[in-house]
Amino acid sequence: MTYELIVWPVDRALTVDEAIAEVGHLSGRLQFGLGHDHRVDAFVETMRERYPDLHGNEEHRPFEFDVMRKHVFVAVPDSAAAQVAEVVADAAWTAGVAVFDPQRRLVALPSPYGEAPMSLDGIDEHFSEANP
Repeated sequence: MTYELIVWPVDRALTVDEAIAEVGHLSGRLQFGLGHDHRVDAFVETMRERYPDLHGNEEHRPFEFDVMRKHVFVAVPDSAAAQVAEVVADAAWTAGVAVFDPQRRLVALPSPYGEAPMSLDGIDEHFSEANP
């Protein structure tokens, strides 16, 4: 199993339902083509500094890290989810982008729309529910 996170730039405060709709809209769009939204650059750079193998061949990456045109998709093995989620949360907060955690139906917004990085509360419960 994998633990998924979606990171993307926002220009306003969002409720969880609005974030779900926006992420669904992002996922449904054609994502091929040149370039990406440069507002995710600082996040991508921080993640690649922390996990240098994200630069390499997909076979050798420690987890899935896909920079799409309008968002970044992260899928982590459950065994590393809490650790990577903490890094993603801090990197997103610092870079000023939002994070959506579909497993917990949680959206963390950057300043000035949010007050802190994404909380890790409930990640452990997700694993106990997924693996009874």
